[in-house]
Amino acid sequence: MVRTCQVEEVKEEVVGNWEVEKEEPIAHSAPDAPRRWRTWQRLTAAAVVVLAILFAVGAVFFFLAREPEETHQEPLYFTKKGQLWALLPQETAPLELGRSDIVRVTVMESRDNTRFAWYDGVGLYYRKADAKEAEEVQRDVRAAALSPSGNSLLYYVYVNEESGGKLCRYDGNSGEVQELLTGLGNLQYSVISQDGAYWALQVGDVLLWANVETGEIQQAASGLLDGQMRIRAVSSRGVYYDVLSSAGQNLYDLMHWRPGGSPERELASVQSLSLDEDGQGYGVCDSEASSSLYWFDGETASLVDSQVDASYLRILGNWDSAQRMKAEVAVYRRSGEDQLYAANRGKSGPLSQEVPSGELLDDPIGGTPLPDVILEGNSLYCMTGEFRGDGEVWRVPLEWNGPGSPEKLESFPASQETWKFYVTSAGDVLRCGSSREEGERGSFCSLYWNGEQAADDLYLWGGLPYQLFEYQGAVYYMGKGRDQGFSMKRIQKGVSEMVDDTVEDCRPMEDGRLAYLRTGEGETQDLLVMGPDGKPQLAAEAVDVVLGWSHVVY
Repeated sequence: MVRTCQVEEVKEEVVGNWEVEKEEPIAHSAPDAPRRWRTWQRLTAAAVVVLAILFAVGAVFFFLAREPEETHQEPLYFTKKGQLWALLPQETAPLELGRSDIVRVTVMESRDNTRFAWYDGVGLYYRKADAKEAEEVQRDVRAAALSPSGNSLLYYVYVNEESGGKLCRYDGNSGEVQELLTGLGNLQYSVISQDGAYWALQVGDVLLWANVETGEIQQAASGLLDGQMRIRAVSSRGVYYDVLSSAGQNLYDLMHWRPGGSPERELASVQSLSLDEDGQGYGVCDSEASSSLYWFDGETASLVDSQVDASYLRILGNWDSAQRMKAEVAVYRRSGEDQLYAANRGKSGPLSQEVPSGELLDDPIGGTPLPDVILEGNSLYCMTGEFRGDGEVWRVPLEWNGPGSPEKLESFPASQETWKFYVTSAGDVLRCGSSREEGERGSFCSLYWNGEQAADDLYLWGGLPYQLFEYQGAVYYMGKGRDQGFSMKRIQKGVSEMVDDTVEDCRPMEDGRLAYLRTGEGETQDLLVMGPDGKPQLAAEAVDVVLGWSHVVY
């Protein structure tokens, strides 16, 4: 329900409630909306002073088609000549919402896509789809949250140093503004629940929990140190957050505040943590000899393994029926062992000895090689071997009592220089192979489909495939295009074919269509959408920025 675009930093990092490294400065954060397509990415753990668990790396997007569900479909937002536009699901003509500062804009919509709110470097605006124009609600807004119904808009506005900040509520039906809290400290950090119904904010040394629909606000904690607290998850069940531990540097204690209660410590001396919105997930806690891995079910923590090598750990998740990422599986080594273990919702067991552990292929910069694994449904896919050497791809079913019998899907030679792999919804194995630099155009690599080379021009950005996603039974990617530009291609049954040879970016939309930017006249960008029939339609000419996309024209 929330999209943010910032042109000043072209790279975007989609993290949602899966928090990034603790070294990064505390800042306002809002999770991405539920997506209809599954992201082909895994949480990554790196062997640094603090283990960082990520759900996305750079701006690579991998989507897997899912069955139709009664879920919210988010519009596609873009800016053009200082105006914000929305391409609504199933519509061909975009809706002009109102003015927008192109430098930064965060936009939200109601669940039925009839009410919108956005704020940028100037003000906060509210718009009903059937209204003639947007209303300017407030200037100097630092953060805001729109309720799922769109009737209630909460926002934090900083007045001045003397007066501090205040938290207000705008009624979308009456247009009335109500001051809920005044004299607040400076906004340090905020997180909105994925459904947009709840909001947690740290203002000064106070942590607040808000019901966005009703405007109810409760104080969850106080006396928090600046820059030493991070909100992990917020929902109707309260707020999960961590605070700096007294046990040692770079260690944190996980706290849980429930509405109407007081904060309680759930885990102590946490090195790293990965929680979903319901507070379920895994935590790694420090001990004298090694690290301990805990499964947290949202209420209580249970020990999974007390001998974990924290530098060799992966946390993976699946989407639930409400399109929320759920932390489920941890893959790791025990201290002093080469054997791989997998924990499924807290129940751990070793992978079969048939699956070689070795030096696995995902080679982080300056760190220990990590297990290159993918979770798809109830199966774990592993790629083993030496980095860019001979290797194998295995599938391991995850049963209720631990990992099942493995199946070897393919072997590949060192000559293919494989360094990453993915699995389609049909079980086809895609591998990224030898890469090369081509001047200012960037890097490209080979793409193998079930052992056979299907493409040699997969465009890399930040060292990873820039676009590689599954749509309508085919795998789409960005490759070489006309006049030293880029193109959109698709692979069906291992054969690559051109879709459009002048493409700047492409993404699946949540309504079952494919959107892409085509290079227009005078180095402009035109936005097109393509349905299952494969026929592109022009949505808008001379687009400046598509929110959530990385390619921009200055």
